[in-house]
Amino acid sequence: MSFNEMNHEEWKELRSRVDSLANTIFVLSGGAITLSATALVQLKSSKAGLPEEVVGEAVQSWVSLLAAIMLFSLLKVHLIGQAYARANSSRFYTNTNKTNLVGWGLGLFGVSAFFLGLSSIVYVASKVITA
Repeated sequence: MSFNEMNHEEWKELRSRVDSLANTIFVLSGGAITLSATALVQLKSSKAGLPEEVVGEAVQSWVSLLAAIMLFSLLKVHLIGQAYARANSSRFYTNTNKTNLVGWGLGLFGVSAFFLGLSSIVYVASKVITA
C-alpha cells in the first residue's frame, strides 16, 4: 500500500468520526434550542412570568448553539472541498497542513460554542427553577 493510499484510508476514518460528531452536535443543539425556546415562551406567557436576568443568558445560549451548528456545517463543507482537492490535485498533498489547520480551527471553535451554549442553557434552567 502506498503512502497516499494509507493516508487516504486514515483521512476517510477521520472524516467518518467528524461526521458522527457533527451529526450529534446538530441533533443536540437543535433540540436544545427548540425545547428551551418553547419552555421559555410558555413560561413568559404564564402567570409565573420569566425572570428578567435569564433572558439575556437564554439568548446567549441560543446564539452559541446556533454558532456551533454553523461552524460544524462549515466544517462539513470544508471537508467536502478537501476531499475534492485530494481526488483531483496531486499538488494538494503539499498543502495539507494548512487545510487541516482550518478544519481543526472550525471543529474546536464549534465544540467550544456547543459546550458554552449547553452550559448556558443549564444555567438558565437552574435560575428559572430557583426563581
